Amino acid sequence: MAAKRAAATPEEAERQRILARERSATRRALLTPEEAQQKRATIREINAARRA
Repeated sequence: MAAKRAAATPEEAERQRILARERSATRRALLTPEEAQQKRATIREINAARRA
């Protein structure tokens, strides 16, 4: 996706970033608090493994 943004005009790239941000917000809003907590824990584990 970054390659597509690099080839796009600055306005199109910004529009794509906004759309992606909105999709992420929608996905987060649909999670229950327990699911959100589990997802954050999983992401923390993945990030820790990358750093190790």
